Amino acid sequence: MGGPKPAPFTDDPARASASLDALIPTGAKWGLPGHGAPWGEGIEAAVAAYHASED
Repeated sequence: MGGPKPAPFTDDPARASASLDALIPTGAKWGLPGHGAPWGEGIEAAVAAYHASED
């Protein structure tokens, strides 16, 4: 599966994951993570893909 995935760069993975939900209300069309490819499917889809990859 492509898209955002969890990375082991935090001491509190659950808190880091939950903090991504704060991005959804921005309605951003693009996600530019700084590492990896730009995400052009909208920030809500990026956060959903991230959460799906946590399972």
